[in-house]
Amino acid sequence: MSSSAHETDPLLLHQPTTDRKPSFAWLIPVVALASICRGISMFTRFEHYQKTFCPDFNYSCGWFAVWLELPSITVMIQTWGVWASFVVSFISVGWWSELGDRRGRKIVLLFSIIGTVFLDLMYLVVANTRLSRDDAEDALSVGLIVEGLLGGFATYNGVIHAYAFDVASSTLSRPVLFGFIDALSFAGFAIGAIIGKFTRYNVSYLFSIIIAIINLAFIYALLPESHKQQQRTTPRRSVFKSIFSPISVFFRSGQSSKYLPLFGLAFYVYSLTSAMETSLLRFTKSYNRLPGLPPWLLLVGPRVLDLAILLCIFPALAFFWQRKHGRTRAAGLRLALTLSQNSILIAAASCVAILVFCLTIRTPTPYGEPQLLYTLFAPLYPLGAAIARPALYALGSTVFAAAGHRGEIGVLFGALSVWGELGIYMSVRRVSLSDSSFSVFIADTGVLIQYSMYTQRSDIFWLSAFFLVVTLMLLLPDPPPPLVQDEEERASQPGMDGGISEVVA
Repeated sequence: MSSSAHETDPLLLHQPTTDRKPSFAWLIPVVALASICRGISMFTRFEHYQKTFCPDFNYSCGWFAVWLELPSITVMIQTWGVWASFVVSFISVGWWSELGDRRGRKIVLLFSIIGTVFLDLMYLVVANTRLSRDDAEDALSVGLIVEGLLGGFATYNGVIHAYAFDVASSTLSRPVLFGFIDALSFAGFAIGAIIGKFTRYNVSYLFSIIIAIINLAFIYALLPESHKQQQRTTPRRSVFKSIFSPISVFFRSGQSSKYLPLFGLAFYVYSLTSAMETSLLRFTKSYNRLPGLPPWLLLVGPRVLDLAILLCIFPALAFFWQRKHGRTRAAGLRLALTLSQNSILIAAASCVAILVFCLTIRTPTPYGEPQLLYTLFAPLYPLGAAIARPALYALGSTVFAAAGHRGEIGVLFGALSVWGELGIYMSVRRVSLSDSSFSVFIADTGVLIQYSMYTQRSDIFWLSAFFLVVTLMLLLPDPPPPLVQDEEERASQPGMDGGISEVVA
């Protein structure tokens, strides 16, 4: 194997001599193992908090249901360190994303996971030593800030989507792959939380660290690089300019210059509804408006529906769309836009119907409560929510690449990830500010949340309906058509039946 200048770069990993073709199959174990680690850590931090902070301060810290709370929230002792971590992550995600666009995805993926290992190590030290409260908070704050410096969850989420973008066989397969990532992530979260539930919190962190190290070894030794050298055309920007990448990436010049800012705002506004699905599940469980069904089915059923949509229905929609419209970039762009608009419309209609139901509860009518209305529309929200996020990722990346910015696709995914994470923070904060019964500190959002809020209150439904309608309005303008036919489209012209089936296989 002949050497080249880029292979001797000290920042690059040693590439194995075997020539492995990058594909989504190589990414599956990476996402699964990383999600299991995250699930273990999240549940373990909750148990850690319950066993230490709550007894000392006589707080009622609530409860944590694996299928309900994941993948949204977890707890810790302080909040300022979490906000500091997020700010550092917001600042660093642009630099890491640009590094991935220039030098490949593996190095960024490795360092983002190393950051989570370091944070879990700090939690492990705190859980197994007799540090004072102040020293424990300092240790956890250091762990959170180091994790943020190494990119944090935003960089990890951005780089795995960039890897999937790189290996996608066509624009039509991208939303399918992004949906698979969401399905793998949730399944991993749930499995990790179950592991955390049946192990002691002072050793669960060690399980997460060991699994993460196995993942790091797999990435280093086996995961093929997805970003081809000839595609690495991203110009080197100063560290100062990279700080503003999550904002400036939506204002690149070109044909998409007017559409991308609208899309970026739509993505953030949609992320403000992130607490809605958990709220809906708690609301359903509290009122039990589906008589005769066991409570566990009311909680697990919507999550299973999410997985079925992402793993089965989503690929089927893309497959039939491909057979009807072909495998061109224009067809992929139209599919992503159609899925984004209609999934958000379904979610908004579900919210409005639930609001009508809530009004009838507050002001009973002679006809009683319209239970059929709730029974019909409540299951629709998971349908829309499951499709919306991968469809939005596909829409934004397709527009961005079609405008000639394919070499900066990692920067775009990093920006979407960090804005989506901020939207989740704000969404949970809205829940926390609307009830004052009791609260716990959370580590993945850095704000206060009341678990009891996920019961009878309908405030979250009003706000979510509003944000969904605003998101839909922002997505109404049609994106600009693709500028030119690219290499993936030309390669697909001889046969147009293999794209989605190849991905599913």
